[in-house]
Amino acid sequence: MSRHTGGSPTSATGPAAVIVIDHRHPAVALTGLVEQVLAAAERNDRIVVWSDAPAPAGPARRAERVHIRPHPGAAWHDALLELVRSDDTLPSGDDPLVCIVDDAARPSGSRWLRELRHPVARGEADATAPASNAAAHPGCPPWAPDADATVAEIRDTATRCRNAGATRSIPSLHGPVACLNADAVRRSGPGATRLAELDLGPANVLELGRVYVHSTADIPRLSVCMIMKDEAADLADCLATLRPVADEIVIYDTGSTDGSVELARSLGATVIEGEWRNDFGWARNQALAAARGTWVLSIDADERLELDHGVIPELQGLLDDDPPIDRFVIDLFDLQGSVHAPVRSAAAVPMARLFRRRRCRWVGALHEQPDARPGLPPARSINLPGLRFLHRGYLDEIIRDKGKWARNLAVATAGLDRVPTSDKECFDLGRSLRSVGEEARAFALFERAADLGQNVTITRGALEFAVLSLLESGQAGEAQPYLDRLRALDGGQGPARYLQGWVHVHQRAWTEALACFEGITGYDDNFTGFRAESVTLALALTYHGLGRRAEAVRAALDTLLRNDQALEAWAVLFECSEAGAETDAEIAASIAPARLVPLAARLGGLAPSLRDRLFEAVWQVRPGDRVALAVASQIAPSLRIERQVAWSGRLRAFGLHDLCPLRKLADDGTRTVAERAAALAAGLANAGSEDLEAPLERLAGLLLDDELVALLDDSLGAGSPAAGAIVVGGATTPGRCVAIVATLHAHGFTTEALAVLAHGAELDSAETRRCLDAAPALRLALQSAARRDGREDLGAVLPDAA
Repeated sequence: MSRHTGGSPTSATGPAAVIVIDHRHPAVALTGLVEQVLAAAERNDRIVVWSDAPAPAGPARRAERVHIRPHPGAAWHDALLELVRSDDTLPSGDDPLVCIVDDAARPSGSRWLRELRHPVARGEADATAPASNAAAHPGCPPWAPDADATVAEIRDTATRCRNAGATRSIPSLHGPVACLNADAVRRSGPGATRLAELDLGPANVLELGRVYVHSTADIPRLSVCMIMKDEAADLADCLATLRPVADEIVIYDTGSTDGSVELARSLGATVIEGEWRNDFGWARNQALAAARGTWVLSIDADERLELDHGVIPELQGLLDDDPPIDRFVIDLFDLQGSVHAPVRSAAAVPMARLFRRRRCRWVGALHEQPDARPGLPPARSINLPGLRFLHRGYLDEIIRDKGKWARNLAVATAGLDRVPTSDKECFDLGRSLRSVGEEARAFALFERAADLGQNVTITRGALEFAVLSLLESGQAGEAQPYLDRLRALDGGQGPARYLQGWVHVHQRAWTEALACFEGITGYDDNFTGFRAESVTLALALTYHGLGRRAEAVRAALDTLLRNDQALEAWAVLFECSEAGAETDAEIAASIAPARLVPLAARLGGLAPSLRDRLFEAVWQVRPGDRVALAVASQIAPSLRIERQVAWSGRLRAFGLHDLCPLRKLADDGTRTVAERAAALAAGLANAGSEDLEAPLERLAGLLLDDELVALLDDSLGAGSPAAGAIVVGGATTPGRCVAIVATLHAHGFTTEALAVLAHGAELDSAETRRCLDAAPALRLALQSAARRDGREDLGAVLPDAA
C-alpha cells in the first residue's frame, strides 16, 4: 500500500501522515484544535488546515508544519485526493497516511493519533476510526462527555473504552476523526463533502475500542426526557407540543402494553424498555442516562408544554449563552375537574424542570426533583418565564382509570422500611405520604425533619406541613408548639400567623382567627402554595362565621377577582348576598367568556340554583353570550320550572333549539306529569317552540281531569298557544271533552267548544250527553250556539239545538 523506500524518514509508527483539520464552523476555536493535533502528531507529519477563519496565532502557527489553506467547500473530496497525489507534501514522496480531523473533535493527550494510525501503517486495515460519543463503541459509556466536558472527564471515558478491549469491523467511517491509507482515499466516492460521507467501498475499516475521541458534532442543545407506562392516549399530543424546542426525545418505558413504545418510536423518540421499581426518581435517571443534550427538559405524557409567542428564539439563545445556572424553574398549572370541561388552576406550582444534564440528577421516589449530583455544589436556580406546563393527570376520569392514588401510596410507603437520616429525605417522604392521605405518618416525618434541623429552609417547610397535617387529621389543638417554633425562624412569622388563624378557624374561634388574618398583606408561601387570595378567602370564611355578611361578601369578592376558581369563596358570596345584587354583576363582568365552561365545571359542587344565579348575572352583563347559553343549558334541567322556561326562551331565540332543557324535561321521570306539562306549556309561549307541541299533547293525555282543566284554564287566560296542544291531547274521553268544552266556553271560545263536543260525540254520544245533562246551564248555552252556527251534526248530544 505504501511506496516507502528504506532511505525515507518515517515516524515511530510507520509512514509520515498528512493530518487534515476540516474547519467549517467559525464558532470553533481553531487555535486550540491545532495545538491538540500538534501534541499528538509525529515529527515528520504535516498539518493542513482547511479554514476560512483567520490563521491561528502563537505556537500553533509553526509555518514549517502547519499549512493554512482556504476551505474547499463542495470540492472537499477533490482537495483530499490532491493531497494524496502531491509529490512535495512529504519529504519521501511516499504515499502518505491521511488523518482527517473534524472541527467537532476534542481529542485529549497524544496516544489517540498514534494508536489510530498504527493498524493502517502496518497494513492491518485500510482505515480506522475511534470510539466516540458521536457513534459510540459498545464499551463507550452512555453518559459520554458532552460539549463542555473537562479533559479529566474525556480521559476517564477514554480509559473505559480502552478497557472494553477489542476492535471491530464497521461498514463505514463515523465519528470526528479517521485515519486512511492513500488507496482508501483514492477509492472513496467522489460526492463526499465531510468525513462521515466518505464511501470507501470494500475497504477494511476498523473501529478501535482502545481509542476515544470526544465530539461536539450533533450534540443536542436540549433533550426532552420522559418516563411512561401505557400512555398511548396522551403521548402524541404531548410530543407535538415539544417539537419546537426538542433536539432529541428520550423515553424510559416501565412496562407498557398498549402500543405506547411503538407509537413513541414512530414519532421519533428514543425508547428504553425497562421496568418499574416503585421509584420515580430512579426511573427518570434511566432516561437521563441515555440523553445526550447539554440541557434536559423533563415532562410527563399527561402534560403539555405551552410557549409564549416568540419565546423559542429567546430560549435557544439563553441556553447557547451558557448561563451560570443549573436549573430553570417553570410554572405548572394543574387541570382539575372533568376531561370534558377541564379547569386550569389559577395558581401555578413552580417546578425545576429544565436543568444541565451533567450537573443534576433526580432524587426522591415520589415528588422527585432534580438536584446537584454527588460531589458538586448546590444547584443554582432561577425562574424561566414564557413557557409553562399544563398537567392533565389529576382530572377525575384519569385518576379513576389509572389508579394514581393507589400507585402513589405504594411508592410512598416503599420508603418506610428504614428511617431517613436527612431532614430533606424526611421532608420529601412526608410530602409524598401526605399527598396520598397518610397524614399521621406524614406528620411523624415532618416532625423528625424539623428536629434534625440541618437546613433552615427545610425546617421551616417541615413545621408548616406538620401543622397542616394536624389540621387535616382534626388535631388543631396540638399545633401550638410547632407554630411557636415556626414563628422563631427567619421568614416564619408570616406563615405562623396565617396558620395560627386556621387553627382558630378549625376551633370555630372566629374572633381570634380574625385577629390573625387581618393585617396580613401580600402573603406568598412557596412551601404550602398559599397566595394572597388564600388570605382574603380566610377572611371571607371568618367574617361569615362572625355573621358579618357585608364584609364576608367583600372578602369573597376580592378572592374571586384574584381567582374565580375558589369554590369556597363562591359559596360565601352566594350565602351572604342577595340574588341580583351589585356584587353579582361585578364578579360576572370580571369573568372572561373563555373561562365560563371550566368555571361551570369547577362550581359543579354548588347547588344548581346558585350556579344559575351566577350565569344569570353573566347574561345580564353580556346579553347574547353564547358561551353562557351553552353552560346554562347544562344547568337548566335541575332548575325550577320558571328558570328552565327563561333559559329555554333565550336558547331558542338564538337558534339553539337542541340545547333547550324543556325537550329533555318531557321525559324527566323525577318530576310529576303536571310539572312537566306546565313547563312545556310555558315554553310554547316562546318563539320557535312548535317542536314542544307534540310532547305537550302526549303529557296532556296523562293529566288527571282537574290538572287538565287547571292547565287549560291558565293557558287560555294567558293567551298561550299551548292551549291548542292541551285540548288536542287532553280530549281522550267524553267526560274530559265536556270539561274542556266548559273551560273553552268560559273563556269565550264557543266555536272551539262545539268542535270538541263533536269529538266527544264521536267517542261516545250517549256518555257525552249524560255529562252535559249534569251541567244544564252549559247545555243550554251550547244549544243556542249550535243553532246559530247550524251545527246539525250535534243533534245526538244537543237534540234541542236541531
